[in-house]
Amino acid sequence: MPNSDIETPYKFSNCSTQEKLRKELRDMSRIFQPVRIGIIGVSGRGGLSRHWHKPGGKSIVVAGADINEEYLREFK
Repeated sequence: MPNSDIETPYKFSNCSTQEKLRKELRDMSRIFQPVRIGIIGVSGRGGLSRHWHKPGGKSIVVAGADINEEYLREFK
């Protein structure tokens, strides 16, 4: 039999448990959005950005800039 004296971080006073959990999940989804990264100078060290691009993970490369158009085409 579970112990009813165990404290939890959730307080369900004026709304249903399900509503409270949905609100918690919405709040958490805003916190855990991936970091959006823009790369200035996509060649050389900027090429490391391919290791940072993790769609569905913690980071995503969304933009790149370089004065050399050939490097920029390769980056895309």
